[in-house]
Amino acid sequence: MLRSLKLNSEMTTSFCHLFLIGRSDLN
Repeated sequence: MLRSLKLNSEMTTSFCHLFLIGRSDLN
């Protein structure tokens, strides 16, 4: 449970970084 939650948070963080980088590239 705790491991999956940590993995989920890491995936969400990396996804947010990719999303922000993609937006900055578009602008």
